[in-house]
Order: sequence, then structure tokens, then C-alpha cells
Amino acid sequence: MKEYQDKKNKSASVKAMELLLYKSRTEKELRDKLLEKEYSEEEADEAIRYVKSYGYINDEAYAEQYVSLRAKEKGRSLLKTELKRKGIEESQIEEALSGIEDDEEQIIYELIRKRAGEPHDLDEKEYRRLFGYCARRGFSGSKIHKALNEYKTEVTTR
Repeated sequence: MKEYQDKKNKSASVKAMELLLYKSRTEKELRDKLLEKEYSEEEADEAIRYVKSYGYINDEAYAEQYVSLRAKEKGRSLLKTELKRKGIEESQIEEALSGIEDDEEQIIYELIRKRAGEPHDLDEKEYRRLFGYCARRGFSGSKIHKALNEYKTEVTTR
């Protein structure tokens, strides 16, 4: 019986390694995937310990990388929600998000320019559409209004 358990644990560890070769995952994502593949909780835990011992999963590093790759297209609140869903701890999320606060207004402005083109007068419908576009990406309303007003102001300075 012990030999059978060792083979099952080994196969869970091997499966964990295969899953990590495919894409980077959080501990929760890896555990969920192993459970989905019908490994037991114990087997999944053992596989997680195994890959962690080699440094193949690190939720803190994952959060940092995730934020750095997606901060140019998504706002703080959406990134926070996505990282929570992936099982990242609140403190790790806050640490990863700490560096993007300053750039958010410029990011929103760039998204607006990319979406709307050269600055021009915005009618109410286009203003609402651009506001919604940015809000769905997790940016705060006050920062979106600020960026939209900056965009509209650029028309008058030309």
C-alpha cells in the first residue's frame, strides 16, 4: 500500500511540474488544477510542497510579475480582484500594487488616446463610452474623469 501511495504522490508532483511548465501559476491555481485532475487533497499538498521546495511557485513573485505585465491595461481595483481570485494574500497584493499608483492617470490618458484617437471634442455619448471602457478595466472614477478632462483640454490648447 505504501508503494502505491508513493507512486501516486510522485505522479501528482510530476503533474504539478508539467502544469508549471505550461504556465506560471499561484499555489491556489496549482492546487485547484491538481484536484480537478482527481488527485486527493493530500497528494496535491505533497506536490505543492515538492514544487515549492525547488522555488517553482512563489505567490509573491507571481503577483509582482502579474501586476507589472498588466498595469498598462488594467486599473488597481481590477488587478486586486484578479489576484484575490488567484489566491494571493492581501499583503502580497498590496505590495505588488504599491508601485503603480503614480502612473495610473497617465495610463488612463493613454488608453483614452488609443481608443478615441487624437484629442477632439467629446459628445456626452462618447464621454460615457470612454468612461465605461476605463471603468471596466478597474480604474477609479475620479482618475478617469481627470484623464478625460485632460484629453478634452488638449483640444482647446491646440
